[in-house]
Amino acid sequence: MRGLSGLAALRGLLCGARALGPSLLARSCSGGPSWTRERTLVAVKPDGVQRRLVGDVIRRFERRGFKLVGMKMLQAPERILAEHYHDLQRKPFYPALISYMSSGPVVAMVWEGPNVVCTSRAMIGHTNSAKAAPGTIRGDFSTHVSRSLLLLPPRPAPSAMAQPPADVSEDDCLPEYRHLFHPDLLQDKVAFITGGGSGIGFRIAEIFMRHGCHTVIASRSLPRVSMAARKLAAATGQRCLPLSLDVRAPLAIAAAVEQALKEFGKIDILINCAAGNFLCPASALSSNAFKTVMDIDTLGTFNVSRVLYEKFFRDHGGVIVNITATLGTRGQVLQVHAGSAKAAVDAMTRHLAVEWGPQNIRVNSLAPGPISGTEGLRRLGAPQAGLRAKVLASPLQRLGNKTEIAHSALFLASPLASFVTGALLVVDGGAWLTFPNDVQSLADFSPSSKL
Repeated sequence: MRGLSGLAALRGLLCGARALGPSLLARSCSGGPSWTRERTLVAVKPDGVQRRLVGDVIRRFERRGFKLVGMKMLQAPERILAEHYHDLQRKPFYPALISYMSSGPVVAMVWEGPNVVCTSRAMIGHTNSAKAAPGTIRGDFSTHVSRSLLLLPPRPAPSAMAQPPADVSEDDCLPEYRHLFHPDLLQDKVAFITGGGSGIGFRIAEIFMRHGCHTVIASRSLPRVSMAARKLAAATGQRCLPLSLDVRAPLAIAAAVEQALKEFGKIDILINCAAGNFLCPASALSSNAFKTVMDIDTLGTFNVSRVLYEKFFRDHGGVIVNITATLGTRGQVLQVHAGSAKAAVDAMTRHLAVEWGPQNIRVNSLAPGPISGTEGLRRLGAPQAGLRAKVLASPLQRLGNKTEIAHSALFLASPLASFVTGALLVVDGGAWLTFPNDVQSLADFSPSSKL
């Protein structure tokens, strides 16, 4: 895409400081519906001027009903061309491009009319004349990709609302962060996060802390969670208490919760993020392997929730967010253990929301989809080519990232969701609607091998 600053300068040469670039002029017809009029810049390049095609271009735009509101022939200064083509400066053809654009005058025009920005692109056609459709200006008149006749403004940048937030693939804090919510959204709250030493749990802890929250991050590996706590505290300036615990052991959970209460005096939020998973067909899955996942995911979620209820939430209220998955929504090959465990947690979410609501305890589930930079994707994702095909077939055509999941958890844990309980929030870019089941992968497992 070309730079906006270069086009702004070109528009300035054309119409002066008051020139309108690609803009929207909202007007209403008297007694009728409102309509939108746009303006866009179109410039005939030196080859088009030399071949006397300016008149043909003007006729085509006028036949579509567009109005020519400004036109000027000029020699584009090299400074403006350098701005306009700044993103191509490292390309081998850049010197030849600047030389060509400086070889003669260009005719710059501003056209006005309804939907002129998109329509002009369709009328002009593909930059490569070999790919430009017949009937388009380039398809009818352009002779080579290096002689594309017309210069257009860059395509509109995707809305900031559609852009994923920054993330890093490792278990490190973000080098910079732009707040989408108020920085004090969780000011002086305390969050207890299981599985907080890595992956999604680590990023949830970071985003919470960047919004004023203190955290307790718990994991079976004390060295890992201690290192994570140091990173989080250094990056956010908030307190982070690392604790070692196994969510399958109620006594260890009780001791950890008591230590957290001694340190902070309260716990406002519980994030149940500890989980275990692997790929295995049901026919090769042992009862012990199935039970292990159920114990970590389902029983572990219940254990921590139950202890925190007894120790603090029953008398003070609180928020519980259970990190689950969409595996059980439609059935997934090689995932009967994890899908069953997460589906049980979603059911638990609804039951606890009903039973504990009167104590001012909100309970919700958050189901991520395929998330980049996570151990789950590295171990459970398909080979790169297969995964890419699946991702491109999903509605948003990309992987999610850990920051997006953390923002969703932030919403559910904050007062923004004060009237939300018993809900399942799916955050997967619509992947569960389209991801195919790889039934052929069942053949990769030997019937004799069991876990």
